[in-house]
Amino acid sequence: KKGISMEFTIPYTPEQNGVAERMNRTILDKARAMRLGSNLPKNMWNEIVQTAVYLINRSPTSAVENKTPAEMWYNEKPDVSKLRTFGCIAYLHVPAEKRKKLDPKCQKLIMIGY
Repeated sequence: KKGISMEFTIPYTPEQNGVAERMNRTILDKARAMRLGSNLPKNMWNEIVQTAVYLINRSPTSAVENKTPAEMWYNEKPDVSKLRTFGCIAYLHVPAEKRKKLDPKCQKLIMIGY
């Protein structure tokens, strides 16, 4: 389905699965750079890796004629208009019913995922 085929390998032989091993390295390299660039602590690794995968899936690759993995899977170009710099400051609006008269109308946060 969708050009995906299952291939079996012998346990504990990563050299038989070079494509997957290389993608793991790509994901971890991207996640490491994102963490260091945002000064987030190491305990945020799960969210950082998830965001790295999200971004990789929306980045063009020469492996599939400069299309994105998401485009290949969903048959449409992904909407990248809302992508932001990982770790940037974000402001969350606090609805009137959740705040008192003199409370701030927004909460300052750090953007870590989509």
